[in-house]
Amino acid sequence: METQVALLDGLADWGHLRSIVRVDASREINGQTTTQTRYYLSSLTAPPADFNRYIRQHWQIENRLHWKLDVVFREDRQRTRLDNGPLNLATARKLALQALHQVQGANSTKNRRKMAG
Repeated sequence: METQVALLDGLADWGHLRSIVRVDASREINGQTTTQTRYYLSSLTAPPADFNRYIRQHWQIENRLHWKLDVVFREDRQRTRLDNGPLNLATARKLALQALHQVQGANSTKNRRKMAG
């Protein structure tokens, strides 16, 4: 974690920037290890453990949302590419997903969507 941002070229103009966080992540799948480095810019000054928690919480939410959109609405297979169509349909899917989460019952979200159709 670097808190002396004035030393880094090009970032001194970012008035609220207080920290640059570097995360080195690795995972092993079927004996194959891959590594990835990600950088985050933050207006916070916090210990590395706090940043680790914030980043994990963010990705947990992101992964759950995108996974649900793909499973329930097959979002990855959508072919709308022109003008405002992709944004409009993504917004409609997210609104529909929120409505489906409001329905009580034992059915899965995917089944609730099918029943609503």
